[in-house]
Amino acid sequence: MKKLLLRLREAALADPETVWFDTVSSADIEAAESFLGFDLPKLLSKSYVHIGNGGFGPGPLIGLSGGFESSHGDLLQTWTALQENDACEEVWVPIIDWGNDQFSLIDCDDLQMITLYDGEFHIEDYTFDELLTHWLTGELPELDTGEFAPKK
Repeated sequence: MKKLLLRLREAALADPETVWFDTVSSADIEAAESFLGFDLPKLLSKSYVHIGNGGFGPGPLIGLSGGFESSHGDLLQTWTALQENDACEEVWVPIIDWGNDQFSLIDCDDLQMITLYDGEFHIEDYTFDELLTHWLTGELPELDTGEFAPKK
């Protein structure tokens, strides 16, 4: 994981779209996990602690309080807003706001990615780690197909 975090940081530094926020503490991660009632994926929480509080990566990633915000606010505010949708599972955490009420979410039980597109949730054929690996190679997900394409 340490090598992947270094690659992610290097890519974030090289990406002109990165919006930098201070990193968070382990206590901030614990507080978020206490609010949610479950653990965040290790790679996501380590990214917040070692790279920045969102603002980097595909999308970019939604941060915790004081970090990069979606159209609904920080990660916990966005999670709370999406929980109003009966089809949204409790362990699905929104990590990218693509605009127009389209989100990428991570299933915190198995790291599977889910897309909220055209008002419906779609289980994707890739995991959070695979999403980040595609970003590192210059690809982003196409929300309507679930495929990856070169970043434009």
